[in-house]
Amino acid sequence: MVGQDSRDGQESTVAQFYNKKTVFVTGATGFMGKVLVEKLLRSTQVEKIYVLIRPKKGVQTKVRLQELLSAKIFDQLKESSPKSISRVEAVNGDITEPNFGLSEDDERRLVGEVSVVFHSAATVNFNEALTKAVNLNVVAVFTIMEICKKMKKLQALV
Repeated sequence: MVGQDSRDGQESTVAQFYNKKTVFVTGATGFMGKVLVEKLLRSTQVEKIYVLIRPKKGVQTKVRLQELLSAKIFDQLKESSPKSISRVEAVNGDITEPNFGLSEDDERRLVGEVSVVFHSAATVNFNEALTKAVNLNVVAVFTIMEICKKMKKLQALV
């Protein structure tokens, strides 16, 4: 059962924390991001997960979200709880852009709803140009902190 502690059948304190919360994830299309999104859906009653996704090589954000959710890691979840996937929603953006390139509507929604932020977007290409690596791995951290400062319900930034 979702959020159950195997020792005594009680809901775990972690699962309790996420109950009815809205989460924002950057880097969801990467390996760790996929694992995080799947775990949140499988083990908690999180209300919604917003994932920041940029259009890439002409593929639009919504298509990339469907590609993300079609990853093998989500197969068991789709079998056991098919409706849980509907709790994931794409937000169009790019961590290299000022304010992540968020539209005013998307920023307003995130600021008003999000309680937990996981910033896992980064480059792990060690041959990346230094300027690009700094923008992706350092400047983006400052940007997410600025966005989080505006969030009315924020409880955690990871």
